Amino acid sequence: MNHLLSNSTNAFTNISPMPTLLLTAMLLSLAACGGDSSGKKDKPAVQPDTQPDAQPDTRAPFDGIWVSDAYGEAFSIQGNQLQRYEFTTDHCIQAEVGSVDQQQLTSDGYAIDRGTHTYLRQTIDKHGVQMYSHKYERRNQLPAACLNGVISADQLGTIENPEQEFAYIVQTFDELYPMFDVRQVNWAEHAQQIEQHIVNGMPGEQYIQQLLALIEPLADAHVALVADGQGMGFNRPGLFQDLQQEYIDIHGAPQSQEQVQALLQYIEQQSDLLLQLRLKQASGDQPLDAEADILWYTTADNYGVLMIDAMESEQDDHLADIHAVAALMPQVIDALKDTQGLVIDVRFNGGGSDGVSQVIARHFLDSERNLYQKRVGTGTTAIHDTIRLTPAAHTYLKPVVVLTSSDTTSAAEIFVLMLRNLPHVTVAGQPTQGALSDVLGRVLPSGLQITLGNEQYLDMDDRWFEGTGIAVDHPITLWPSQDREQGKDHALLQALAILKGDAELATDR
Repeated sequence: MNHLLSNSTNAFTNISPMPTLLLTAMLLSLAACGGDSSGKKDKPAVQPDTQPDAQPDTRAPFDGIWVSDAYGEAFSIQGNQLQRYEFTTDHCIQAEVGSVDQQQLTSDGYAIDRGTHTYLRQTIDKHGVQMYSHKYERRNQLPAACLNGVISADQLGTIENPEQEFAYIVQTFDELYPMFDVRQVNWAEHAQQIEQHIVNGMPGEQYIQQLLALIEPLADAHVALVADGQGMGFNRPGLFQDLQQEYIDIHGAPQSQEQVQALLQYIEQQSDLLLQLRLKQASGDQPLDAEADILWYTTADNYGVLMIDAMESEQDDHLADIHAVAALMPQVIDALKDTQGLVIDVRFNGGGSDGVSQVIARHFLDSERNLYQKRVGTGTTAIHDTIRLTPAAHTYLKPVVVLTSSDTTSAAEIFVLMLRNLPHVTVAGQPTQGALSDVLGRVLPSGLQITLGNEQYLDMDDRWFEGTGIAVDHPITLWPSQDREQGKDHALLQALAILKGDAELATDR
């Protein structure tokens, strides 16, 4: 969820480490990932930590200082003036100064709890979804680090102090990032090693390389460094890396710019081929738009294929995306209702909005269910929500195979998390990326930005899939080159074989 009062989202751009320094330099601007937030009000077994209610009839109900320790964020509202801060124990940055319409905040679902009038949260419950923002606590003053020595918004991009900025980055991860153990990184030791190379006055390019070295061992698709609008990061290998290695096995590692371009062209061509091969099983003259993020068809033997390649549009408006998908899904279900079974292909889905994932998932629910938990932080602004959804009016309850890969990321993983335990659903393919948390953004004094995840998404048995990804019930080799050469989408054919009960075809390891 994009929150008016926060800097947290779930769609982001990452790249992965390349085999040569030349290739690394050439590919820093390539994109790969995505996801967002969660919540609703359908009598959840565990209600969100605050239950918003109607505001007192005053001109400025949100006036005051609001702090979320769990997200390291604070803001001050006075009338229509907003100041937003990002902080740790020892550092504070005034990240934003602007105006705010308090009536619009109310319209957007922000409300103060009805009991103590101490906590503020946003709730979105359109189309049966449950989406909640961070929880903010009313305080008498800003956090201690924001009372003295705060870096003001008009200073951002003008301060070159790598030593101080590095300390802020390290402390941000220390206090907000809960994933060092699952990603098997000794953060204190690693950060100390990198710190030895950080000195004031160092060239900016060298500083960026050291920051990339800092985040590389995390291999987290939601941890990235942003410079000049380009996201740079490291994630678990996916299609890009598989095709890259495939090319290198044939031609060797590129040693020139011309060879790098040939590699990139190969990856693009093979990726496009895979997207086209998914459509070959469609029967008849069904109109198919290969560029659509949601696409469906029926096969000649009456099975359905639903391809979902994103949980968001390019408009960066999650509420609009929720409305659009809610309007589309009844049409999808109606078109597929008479099929014998359905493959839902999310192999290429980099994420977007949890709300979109929830809207789609409701059309496959057999009953009202607790589907997953979201936990963030400790203390008075900690969050522990249980997401409980009810079935949509139009549902599909015949056998379903959800086809996943390590490119299935973020909000797409939340979709898999919701469907994986349904009695008519089988998950096949390869484990997902393992980056379920929303993206928490941080502006830096130098003008760079850093992103990280600070949330835990768990199933109802408290299992956490961050770092490892969500496992499959039926492993499938996803894109072998020999099948592509024969014009076949191997994984899709295997998923259809599972639906048909073809044991011989569906024994792929």
